[in-house]
Amino acid sequence: SSTESMIDRYNAIRKELSLFGDNVNSIDEIVVATKIDACIQENLDEFDKFAESKNFKVYKISSSTHTNLDEVISILREKLEDRMKND
Repeated sequence: SSTESMIDRYNAIRKELSLFGDNVNSIDEIVVATKIDACIQENLDEFDKFAESKNFKVYKISSSTHTNLDEVISILREKLEDRMKND
């Protein structure tokens, strides 16, 4: 919902993923904030501070303006290639 903070949504997703077992927590996490063109900057700033306190990076994208899509696609490709080499 629109009243739910990005931090609350992140924590809800992490809780849901934990239901798949403890090994989910050992997998590299790529956190992507979408629709940044329509997001309130204060909310992004709050989530950035939270991410910094938890030692993870937030990649911010916009599909409609194509902002940072190439960067995230490149990171996903690299992580997938690394995972395929190690499996």
